Amino acid sequence: MLRPINSTWGRLLGAAVLLLALGVGLAACGGGSSSSSSSSAPAETTGSESSGSGGEETTAEETTEKATGSPIKIMASVAINNPLASWPGTVAAGETAAIDSNEHGGVNGHPIEIINCDNHLTPNGEATCGRKAVSENVVAYTGISSLATASFPIIEKAGIPASLIPSEQEEVTNPINFPLTGSGFTVQISLPYAVKEAGVKEAAIVYNEFGEEKHNAELATEVAEKLGIKIVKTISVQTTQTTFGDTAAQLQETGAEGVILIGSPIQQTGIIQAATAIGFQPKIWSNAYGAFNPELVKAMGEVTTAGYMTGTVPPANDEEFPAMAEFNEQSEVAAEQGVENTQLELRDENAVLQWLTIHMLAHVAEGIKGEVTSASMKKALEGAKNVDIEGLFEWSPSAPGLKLAPNIKDGGLIYWGPIEGSFFKPESKEPVPVLEELGF
Repeated sequence: MLRPINSTWGRLLGAAVLLLALGVGLAACGGGSSSSSSSSAPAETTGSESSGSGGEETTAEETTEKATGSPIKIMASVAINNPLASWPGTVAAGETAAIDSNEHGGVNGHPIEIINCDNHLTPNGEATCGRKAVSENVVAYTGISSLATASFPIIEKAGIPASLIPSEQEEVTNPINFPLTGSGFTVQISLPYAVKEAGVKEAAIVYNEFGEEKHNAELATEVAEKLGIKIVKTISVQTTQTTFGDTAAQLQETGAEGVILIGSPIQQTGIIQAATAIGFQPKIWSNAYGAFNPELVKAMGEVTTAGYMTGTVPPANDEEFPAMAEFNEQSEVAAEQGVENTQLELRDENAVLQWLTIHMLAHVAEGIKGEVTSASMKKALEGAKNVDIEGLFEWSPSAPGLKLAPNIKDGGLIYWGPIEGSFFKPESKEPVPVLEELGF
């Protein structure tokens, strides 16, 4: 049985404990939108978009009419200004996607309205967001919470489908959730792939002793074995640990060519610094981009030139990907319309995923015949196939998912590549379905 996947929670808590111990605030903290704000009014459009739903591809008719129909409401449950985690960029990204959709006619003449709910990263807060979703009559439930067990029973009873960024068991096994990617779960257990591509044959794993990090380290070991990489040692660090001399010494003893890091990015930077201090310099330090924001990537790049990452989406700063150039352009438009927290340093992986999710829901809703409701949205998601996710990949929630995590329908896609200066720079312009290819 799949055990709870709390990798995101573990990374955030580990980082927060360390930051509090050092007297430093979370890099992602900052002012966010209120707990119930909506996107701005739609404008005219002359374009058309395609979507996949009900097992068929459909195309929205061209329109120059304003979206004047009743709003299609989507809930975004996101922690804002919590000492353990704050994702204001995720809130802004959802509103950004809604503004763009509405400026192109909305969904068959109906504007998308994002209702943001601060879940406070607590079970009670998440349950409150679930109840608010029901009372607001939303058609879908999105965001990042790490506490879906508190809201899923509420929205499931009301028949509301979800598309949450996954970080725990419910989000990758409960059939009401339709996540675009495996997010933190996928990138952590796929880390050995980046090691293999860097030409490393032997590696060590260091993981944070919290939540599901140990389980993810075990799964990463299985991935490594299937890729022909020998894991010479697995080392754990405590969540509250702030010095890493002993960890560095253990790594040096292994002589490993590569090190796979699973857990807090703050701790990872400390481990690399401690290893450098004693002269241990492996060929590669591999870590998951999903745990980082641009500021933390920069910090990692400042302590090593051997950093490699895996991510389920490209970084927003890499405009060689047309989707990221479009995201940045839309973010500038949203900023001009008064949306807060659209700046580049807040456009992390969660923000990109939320932006993609809102566009996906709009595409799917366009193919619904009749009124867009939670019931019709759920049915459309269940039958959708070959949905174009902004040119990054095609997504078919109607297809079978991974054996390990049935809700992950993208094959465990990852991008991989080095940290160049202060940026994650994917080497491949096409994502690799690592977990699917390895039989997970």
